[in-house]
Amino acid sequence: MNYKNIFIWILWSLALLNFLDMTFTGIGLHFGFFEEKNILMRNLWDSHPMYFYIVKSFLSLSLVLLARSSINKISPSF
Repeated sequence: MNYKNIFIWILWSLALLNFLDMTFTGIGLHFGFFEEKNILMRNLWDSHPMYFYIVKSFLSLSLVLLARSSINKISPSF
């Protein structure tokens, strides 16, 4: 496995973990199991839960798009 594949695998894994974090955090916040400690995410949730989901989804999508755009652009320099 070369460095490009490892980098892409890491980005996809981070996107999946971020999506799972969004899902379980949303469930926990909705049912009051815990409270959000991240100030930005807490403010988004308090404003409207949909804002929270939009921002978290955008972050996951950004990682996926970065992985897709990096497929042909990354070459190890050593």
